Amino acid sequence: MIYEDVLVEHLVKHKPTVVNILIKIGAILLGLVVTFTAWLITPTYSYLLFTAAWVAAYFLFIFQNYEFEYIYSSGDLYIDRITAKRRRKRLLSVSMDSVVLLAPCDEAHEHLMNTVNPVKTADCSPSRKDENRWFLVAKTSAGDQSMLIFSPSERMLTELRKALKDKVRA
Repeated sequence: MIYEDVLVEHLVKHKPTVVNILIKIGAILLGLVVTFTAWLITPTYSYLLFTAAWVAAYFLFIFQNYEFEYIYSSGDLYIDRITAKRRRKRLLSVSMDSVVLLAPCDEAHEHLMNTVNPVKTADCSPSRKDENRWFLVAKTSAGDQSMLIFSPSERMLTELRKALKDKVRA
């Protein structure tokens, strides 16, 4: 199928979960414990352990902040994860030809979501409580199904509806 040339980008910041908050608290506590323990055990080399502990805590802390970028371009959807506003990693790319279903994650479409038996599920939405969550089911090259949960913008939804037409349930 031929798709029109279009580029839509949407950036969503991941909202911290309880696990993310606990990791941040644990990183700070670890830094404090190592600092005081190093000072008590080896005062002469404590500055090395102090520095190493706080650098590790810093990286643990900042890597809990990430966002997702959705890019729709000419029949392909790309999902990138941007960690600490520095490191970008392509999580997946989906061709619209392989899409089986696109529907909102709500009570009316919950039965559709439960009937799909995906091999892999990628939740790239800001949080589980986000009101604009949609799920997309696509066939993989092996013939299995995978599911993507994301929160597209209105403009991106418009373009996806144009591309998928009869595969959209809304």
